[in-house]
Amino acid sequence: MSTSYRICALLAGAAILAACDTAPSTGVITSTIAATPGFVPGVPNGFQCPLVPNGFDPAGSIYRLDKSGTYYRVKDFSKEPSVAALGGIKRDIAISNYALSDKQTASAGLSFELLKNALPGLATDGSLDTKKSVAVNIVVEDMIGESIDDTAADHILNLFKQTIEPKSGSTYFLVRETVKAGSISYSLKQDDVAKLGGKAQMEGLAKANANVTFRDNNGGYEVKQKFTPDRIPVYVKSAEIVIDKSRSAGSGVVTAALKSPEDSAMPAIKNVGKN
Repeated sequence: MSTSYRICALLAGAAILAACDTAPSTGVITSTIAATPGFVPGVPNGFQCPLVPNGFDPAGSIYRLDKSGTYYRVKDFSKEPSVAALGGIKRDIAISNYALSDKQTASAGLSFELLKNALPGLATDGSLDTKKSVAVNIVVEDMIGESIDDTAADHILNLFKQTIEPKSGSTYFLVRETVKAGSISYSLKQDDVAKLGGKAQMEGLAKANANVTFRDNNGGYEVKQKFTPDRIPVYVKSAEIVIDKSRSAGSGVVTAALKSPEDSAMPAIKNVGKN
């Protein structure tokens, strides 16, 4: 396993993308971020997990951000025959489960937002102080990753330059690595369950969702959400495509270079637009 994927074992708070299973295979769901920070705390260096249910494209795909920070899919090059022939895409990389205590990294407000993805319709008892902590232990399970090597990345850049006309004001990114999860579980203490709406509410919402279970767990409670039939993308590592606008303008040929993920600025995704 590569160093970058050993780092992926530090995954935390992935459930905020649980709504990705509702994203269509084409186009994207319109959504805006209603909370700050824009990314879940604890994400490994170079990876991002934005508070937007968008269903990121796989490694080898390209997306863009406009001036407002809105995310748009551009094209998935991972299935292009010439890319596949290079053998530079690694899929189904096994990643160990990881457990994280949300208490140290997020307010009660973010903990509540995490749980609402597993239990849509969840409402607090009205006494929740979002500035205080609620102890939510999160376990991300059944994870796999995929990545593209430099040869494949360079080839995709050439395809981009030949086939895509960059939109003015947009910044383009190539997805170099992704991580998907098969399920996520949340463990809560009884007192915190009461603050987050109570046992009866959580149990009822779980029964209404075939992919979610709620059970008593040695004096505490566990909410577990399984993603079927496919795993859900939870993390992505991107590399910026730097376009030379002065040389590209009016020439009919795009002049561009690819940064490494380490040298790329973290994309500030604020919402998701429809293609």
